[in-house]
Amino acid sequence: MKRVKMVALKNAATNAAAIQVKMFYFFPKTVFGFRKRGFNVESFGSGSQVKLPGPSPDRPNCYEFGMVSYEYIYNDLKQKDFQLYTQNGLLHMLDRNRRIKDMPQKFQHFKGKFDVIICLEERVYDQVWLINF
Repeated sequence: MKRVKMVALKNAATNAAAIQVKMFYFFPKTVFGFRKRGFNVESFGSGSQVKLPGPSPDRPNCYEFGMVSYEYIYNDLKQKDFQLYTQNGLLHMLDRNRRIKDMPQKFQHFKGKFDVIICLEERVYDQVWLINF
């Protein structure tokens, strides 16, 4: 199985490259497409905490990396406001994630090697660049 190091171009050379990155982010089926072609695909966070949208922009739901499972986060948000988190898609995303792996992973804690890394924000690119280069 090939391993993919998700590296982003800081400034995409072409619009096609930028579109591919956005498609990778917004369409989970693309991840499965990579997997079907023999690539090992991983996903990570890079911040100090797992931050998910809350009831308002200034009140995110925060969880510690390595301390809580997707199952815990799913049940926590379900209990807090089932309708809100169903409507905004968080419960669906967490349900999918908990079937893929146990808990969110922090990129800085991962010791493996990759061939490609895809970052969706310049801030994240800068964090990944500092770690790897």
